[in-house]
Amino acid sequence: MLPALHILDQGFIIAFATLALLAALSDWSRFIIPNWISLGVAGLWALHALLLVVQGHSPDFILWSVGVAFVVFLAGFGMFATGLLGGGDVKLMAAAALWAGPQFVLPFIVIVTVSGALLGLAFLIPGLGNRPEDDPADGAPAGPAAGGIVTAGRLGRKMPYGLAIAVGSVAVTVHLLSAGG
Repeated sequence: MLPALHILDQGFIIAFATLALLAALSDWSRFIIPNWISLGVAGLWALHALLLVVQGHSPDFILWSVGVAFVVFLAGFGMFATGLLGGGDVKLMAAAALWAGPQFVLPFIVIVTVSGALLGLAFLIPGLGNRPEDDPADGAPAGPAAGGIVTAGRLGRKMPYGLAIAVGSVAVTVHLLSAGG
């Protein structure tokens, strides 16, 4: 890859991680992952893919990456339908799966799953992530009735799963940067 294009591509990869971290911050503070973040992640991936094709990579990886992202989206949609994930989580995870591609999607999913499990365990600690307005004892809805937000066990605490997705996205970023884009 030409040095200038390589630097530009590294900028796209770092911008992807930055958007994932912004999603985590938004999910932590407001339990919302804005659509523009997921669209930004997908758009940056399109620019990354274009740079790779311009540099001589076979465009086949584009179809494989989109296929992987579609499978991740379908699995996420199933989890959304059962109240295990919020809609923003599903969209962000599918967009991040574009970056993981077929060669890194399994480690990405494992990292997100383990990070989510650790986050869920942490949220079992009384007072962590449970705001008074989120307390089901006060009559506030939890889980799917509250907009499809992940809850930590039977306690009904909202859980910002965007944090776990951001951890997986940073792992993808490290993988891409170490592999040269």
